[in-house]
Order: sequence, then structure tokens, then C-alpha cells
Amino acid sequence: MLLALVDGARSQYPAVEVRVFSPYPEEDRGMGGDFDIVDFRPSDMVLRVFPAALVSLLTQRRWKPKRGPAGALAASTVVADVSGISFMDGRGFVTLVYNVLIVLLPWAFGVPTIKVAQALGPFHTRLNRMAARLVLPRVRWIGLRGAETAAYVRGLGLNNGQMAADVAFLLQTGSAAEEQAASIVPADRTVTIVAPSAVLEEACREYSIDYVARVSRLVTNLQESGHTVFLLAHSARQEKGEGHTNDLPTLRRIAQQTRAELIDDELNARQLRALIGQARLLITSRFHAMISGLATVTPTFVIGWSHKYGEVLAEFGLEEWAIDFRDLDDDALFEAVRRLDESAASVREAIESRLPEVRESARLSIVELLSILKKEEAWTSTT
Repeated sequence: MLLALVDGARSQYPAVEVRVFSPYPEEDRGMGGDFDIVDFRPSDMVLRVFPAALVSLLTQRRWKPKRGPAGALAASTVVADVSGISFMDGRGFVTLVYNVLIVLLPWAFGVPTIKVAQALGPFHTRLNRMAARLVLPRVRWIGLRGAETAAYVRGLGLNNGQMAADVAFLLQTGSAAEEQAASIVPADRTVTIVAPSAVLEEACREYSIDYVARVSRLVTNLQESGHTVFLLAHSARQEKGEGHTNDLPTLRRIAQQTRAELIDDELNARQLRALIGQARLLITSRFHAMISGLATVTPTFVIGWSHKYGEVLAEFGLEEWAIDFRDLDDDALFEAVRRLDESAASVREAIESRLPEVRESARLSIVELLSILKKEEAWTSTT
């Protein structure tokens, strides 16, 4: 999302300066983008930025910090929130606080925020609903990534949202990424790529589902039916242990139970998309791996955990190629993937027919971002 947003903004406004406020500053400095990285760990947000934001708000925004992450945020012209999903029931109090601060901190400094197309809701639990009703009206524009998200947000009585596809559909790979991908995986769509998720492995544990065992059996069944299978870490942190942003431990556990090839490099978004674009099939539990599958016209099967997967697949009429992790069944899963492989030609046709419209919708986040940026700059120059 981030790289596609920056690429799109700079293609229309080359002089734009970009700062990335990152909870993972060390890792993100290696993602290959031309922008400044600002340390924005949760501890920075709470201990360094929140007090400054409170003072700014109490002084009716007449005082603003000059240094550190608070100063960088206060000096911004517009903030683009690239959360993949926010204000969703059941994600825990800490995540909810993070969702709140992402919007309220820039708002306290008088900096407008847009939510780049993302999934939101549901808002059934009292605390989440209260937080969403407090915070979301303060967002200048909300990109609603699908019909279910739109229904949830409009159910709060809000009118600052607009249907918009995920901006990651616009990401371009480039020749360097294509060449590296070809050195790892054959470029003739003969390899089936499986991209599991540490997030889903943890969610499965709560339901006593052995995610690693289920995926491992699927891989073995695919291999026995003639597939060459590669395991891909779509979110990798070589220097980190277990965690939501590191699929490597999950992949290595699957690799130990199978004969699949393991791609355990820490690849950037362009390289990952190039790899997926060379696959026969993609089977994944990572949302933006799914986006790369659709963006490269690769038949994709999703083992998911929220409405955010289905509402994107619905844009292509491909909802049948997804399963909720709570419904995992070895035989049914393998049969569904086998049917996808048999239907590959028609699935590619369905993706190709809708992709231009989806990409046009994805540009709305960039259009809105630049519109607000130019209005704010024009206002500043006249005051």
C-alpha cells in the first residue's frame, strides 16, 4: 500500500515530500522507498507524541512541537493512514488504542487525515463502536475497500466515506524485481506458491486448529498430485522471532513437515509481487499476497479470517475461492484448490475483465490525498 501510494502521488506531484511514521523503523528503512522514516513505535506515540498533541489541543493548536516525531507529525500537511484494517471488533484493547491514536494525534495538531482504502468494522462491541463514533468523523476522507465495510461505516451515520479499491493494486514491480524473481522461481507459471500467515496460525490456536498441520497436508497433497510447491514468507523479519509481522517461523514449521521449497528471504513488496506473478496458483492467508495474486492475474485461493478478503474477491466475482479458517477441513480444502486449478483459465478471464475498473477505483485514494495536499498548501500560502 505504502509504495503504491508514494509512486502514484509522485507520478502526479513529483515535488511531494514523504515521511513514513513507522512502528518498525529499522526494518522499513530497507524497504526500498525514497522517503524519510520517522520512529513511531507505540511507545513514541504514547510517551512522546500524545503529551505534545494534548498541549497543542489545549492551546487551541497555537503551540506545536518542533522536534522529534511529534514535531515531524505537526509539520505535516496531510496524513495518509495506510492501516489494512481498523476498528474491527475482537482485535484487542491495545490495537483499538493504536487505531484511535493514528487519527487523533494528527487531528490534535490540526493536520487532516485520510484513510487510504481499507477495511473497517464491524462495530458491534460497545467500546469499539464508541471509539469509531468518536474518531472516524474526524477523518477528512475514508476509502471504503468493499461493500461490507461501506455498510458498517454508513451504519454509524457517517458520510465521509467513498468506495475505493486497495491502492496496492497499482504497485509496479520494475525490471530489477522481475529479474530477481526469475532467479528464484521459473517464470513460466509452473510453480504453486503457498504464502501462510503467522496471524492466522495464532488465530487458529484459539480454536484448537493446527494451522501448520493443515497447510502441510495441503502442500503434500498438492505435491502428490503433480504440483511443484514453494513456500513464501510474504511478511518476513529475519532478525525477529515469533510475531504478527513475521511469517518465517510458521513457514519453517511447514517446511519441516513437507518437501516444499522454502523462500525465506526478506523480500520487498515489489519482489514479492513479481514472484507471485510467476505462479501457477497462489494459496495464501496474507491479504496483500492476495492483492498481488489478483493484480498479476494469478488464480488465488484464500484462507482468511475477516470480511476484508471476501469483499475484495467480490469485486472480481471470485468469492467462492476463499474459506474462513474456522471451516478448515483437509479434504474440502484440497478439493477447492484442485477445482481452482481446473478453472484457472476462466478465473484469469474473470480477473482480467475487472482489473482495469478496480485499478481505476484504487486511484481514488491518490486523487483524494493530492486534492487535500494542494488545498492545504494553497491555504497556507495565503495566511
